[in-house]
Amino acid sequence: MFSLFFLGRWFFLNRYASVSAGETILRDIVSRPGLALSMLSGFVAGVLACVVGLTAIIKHKERAVVTFIATVIGSLLTMFLVLDLVLPH
Repeated sequence: MFSLFFLGRWFFLNRYASVSAGETILRDIVSRPGLALSMLSGFVAGVLACVVGLTAIIKHKERAVVTFIATVIGSLLTMFLVLDLVLPH
């Protein structure tokens, strides 16, 4: 997830700094595909980290610290995404 976010930041700074954002996600993917797809993939990876981590903790009684860290980070990202959809700014 973090590597995809860093890749998206690199695309923004080096390739798409002068390209304006689209009004919708689809227009943004068309105008800045590297940036949009890497960031969307990062969000999907974070949400999947939350789901897989919760499954491992609840179903398989996993107690590894890395699993808890990944689950917390994925949960925070999921919470951010839900709140951004519910309460747009």
